[in-house]
Amino acid sequence: MKKILTITLTMLICLSANCATYKIKESGQVYAPNGTQIQNLYNNYTPKNYVQTNAIEKNKTDIIEIVMDFSGSMVDWVDVAKLTMQKVISQIPSKTFVGLRVFGQNTTKPATGQVKGIVATKNKKGETVYKALTGKHLSQAGGCDASQQVTPINYADATKLINGMNSVEIGGSTPMVLGLQKAIYEDFKSFSTEQKKKIILITDGIENCGGDPCAFVKNLASHRSDIIIDVILVSSTSKRLRCLTKETNGNFYSTKDFRDFSDTLVESMNAEMKNVDLINNQPIQKQGYEFIEY
Repeated sequence: MKKILTITLTMLICLSANCATYKIKESGQVYAPNGTQIQNLYNNYTPKNYVQTNAIEKNKTDIIEIVMDFSGSMVDWVDVAKLTMQKVISQIPSKTFVGLRVFGQNTTKPATGQVKGIVATKNKKGETVYKALTGKHLSQAGGCDASQQVTPINYADATKLINGMNSVEIGGSTPMVLGLQKAIYEDFKSFSTEQKKKIILITDGIENCGGDPCAFVKNLASHRSDIIIDVILVSSTSKRLRCLTKETNGNFYSTKDFRDFSDTLVESMNAEMKNVDLINNQPIQKQGYEFIEY
């Protein structure tokens, strides 16, 4: 009898509200279509504890790993990342999980110095060029097996990310596929494959250790939909790595400007994870939920 009354009441509400959708805020507050905050129940849940159980938004906490090229030509961009990481982290949601993996780093000796500042100079064309001042020397050590997670994935912490970058030295090679492979199959392995995860690949070039990033990611996308790859290409206008973003519904960014780099990184970290969930390579039809006011 109670079930019949509930169904009847639901139909009446739907007719009176034209089946408008009630909005659920991240905090658990529920609002009627006219914007009025209401107190609801749904299957013995209050709106707040229903959301907290992750029954609706189980993927709300973003999981991001920055995978950064530490080959020789990236020295200035690494230093800019260190200088601006505090700003970057302060502009992303507090629930965001962030880790850092590097590839191509020097594996023979520790860092010899840290960033001191950035100065503006003029090139021969009269254009302003920004140069990072550091106390380090450029080493060409580091082979095609060089990749390391220097900051484990956890709540975003600028200090830990900067310390991670300071813990390794710039190297020489660019084993890009190795870095991506380890991020996906090692660093993300403790997270469910139903949970969206983003890699932000920061690089100025292409793989030079025999790997094929496009082929690797195409194969990945054929059987997994939880990985999104954004590419931040620096000091280059090449389009070769667009394949990574197209295959995973990520975003492609290109910059040659140190001043814009941190803003680009913030934009990538805040971008919606727009992957499509698959079963047998077919999109899943997601169940919609609506709170009904009693």
